[in-house]
Amino acid sequence: MNRNYLGTSKQFAGKTSVKFINKNNIYWVINGDFYNNGLTTMSGGGSVPLAKQGNLNFTISKASNHYKYFYKYGHVYAQ
Repeated sequence: MNRNYLGTSKQFAGKTSVKFINKNNIYWVINGDFYNNGLTTMSGGGSVPLAKQGNLNFTISKASNHYKYFYKYGHVYAQ
């Protein structure tokens, strides 16, 4: 995830999730808010077994100047 837009670094508060459907199919979600100011910290991580979901949670301290809400999901298929 690129947090830089038009030369301005953005901060993110929200959640990213990934689920390994099988060895060739990955489902992902990004859901949260971008801010122009603040300090982003992350929690979560580690390994994710097949057919399970893993999450990374992002929080912001000193958040100000809300930029926009963001929600996107998709699949990645590998051969």
